[in-house]
Amino acid sequence: MDQIHLEISKLKNSMNKKDQRIQIFLQLFLLFAGGYIAGFNIWKLASGYWSLGIFEFHLQELPVFRLIAGLIVGFTGIFASLFLWMRTSWAYSFCLLIVGLLFTYSLFELGSVVFGMPYHAIPMALILFVVMQMIPFLIRRTHRQI
Repeated sequence: MDQIHLEISKLKNSMNKKDQRIQIFLQLFLLFAGGYIAGFNIWKLASGYWSLGIFEFHLQELPVFRLIAGLIVGFTGIFASLFLWMRTSWAYSFCLLIVGLLFTYSLFELGSVVFGMPYHAIPMALILFVVMQMIPFLIRRTHRQI
């Protein structure tokens, strides 16, 4: 038990105030962005957004794959936030992967959102902008771990 407290104190001492604030922002952002994307996909499923069903072609694609991708990205974003909060040793590497998935999903979804539901374009564009700002911090923190 003392070894765990020693490792946590080393981690706290290795981070300056600016990095601690960025990490808290990263945790909250991943929590809210993951919740938004998962909730958005659950809402599309529950509201009958796809009139023919999720297994029928809609605009030359099967909606079930987009739905599954959105749920995976959303829930892994929430899990990444929890792993950062728990300060696991591999949390920054995992977050770097999740931020890449979040960026890719938001970029692809932005095209259909602008066409179908333009009011959801603002949160998607905000996610893209913040994710681009997070990548250098995560790369730097991941590089320090190695």
